[in-house]
Amino acid sequence: MAVEEHVEPVEGSAERLDELVGARLAGRFAYFFVVNEGDVLPDGTETESGLVIDEEGRVFAFWTGWNRKLDKFEFDTWEQVKTEPHWQDIAEYRRARHAVGLP
Repeated sequence: MAVEEHVEPVEGSAERLDELVGARLAGRFAYFFVVNEGDVLPDGTETESGLVIDEEGRVFAFWTGWNRKLDKFEFDTWEQVKTEPHWQDIAEYRRARHAVGLP
């Protein structure tokens, strides 16, 4: 029989994500299409994936995870991606662009 351990979510997990992104991007940034992926990490943080845009209009895809060697929360995936033309039709993307000062 499998035993599942219940772990309470970490306070400030959004701030921890901001710290990870802020260490990679200078200036303003905004998230869009972010989802909880359902895996709970050893510190209680839930994995997330999504996209982030910076004030230069660059977009990065990310997926959070756990670095077992360093025993800490970090990105499993971080890569620059091309914008998709159909994103302009989606309010969440337009709001993210506006949040970083882009038209």
